[in-house]
Amino acid sequence: MSPHCIQVGKNLANNNLADSISNKLNQKQSDALFVKCCREVAEKYPEIKYEEVVIENCWMMLPKSLALFDVLVMPNLCGDIISDLCGDHSHQGIALAEAVHGSAPDIAGKNLANPAALLLSGISMLHHLNHHDKADKIQSAILSTIAEGKYRTADLGGKAKTTEFNNAIIDNLWIMLFFFFGVFGLCFLVTRNCC
Repeated sequence: MSPHCIQVGKNLANNNLADSISNKLNQKQSDALFVKCCREVAEKYPEIKYEEVVIENCWMMLPKSLALFDVLVMPNLCGDIISDLCGDHSHQGIALAEAVHGSAPDIAGKNLANPAALLLSGISMLHHLNHHDKADKIQSAILSTIAEGKYRTADLGGKAKTTEFNNAIIDNLWIMLFFFFGVFGLCFLVTRNCC
């Protein structure tokens, strides 16, 4: 829990922040360091209400009342449990857009992961924020990239690296922008370069 994260949380909560950490300390000793670090950071910010919640209790409380929590901080396992519960759902103006899947440690850092799930979750977030046109353009670029077949990651039957897949999506976005602006955009570029 970094000071930067705390400041962002305070800004989002209008400086009235309750920070809840969720853990499995009652069973997992590996969470002990996480809890210890959170407690140390919490001591530096006495204006923030700090509480610890066992993950099963958090899981039971969230669907009943989202208003119980401003910010949830948790280690990976607990985060997976809660994000699976809340993934891609919105309620009372609050939304969570997250790619729900495992961490894939066997391909971590190898530039092999398919980023589509994360990008599609970003699209869900854009729709929630009423940026439908932007979300639709990005989704079209992703679907076009997959349909072309040239830059598919291994899980989609291809050999492309993560960065190649991303770059192909960006290229498809540029193509859409060119067709959107069409002749007007081309005239603007010619006029701009001539003057």
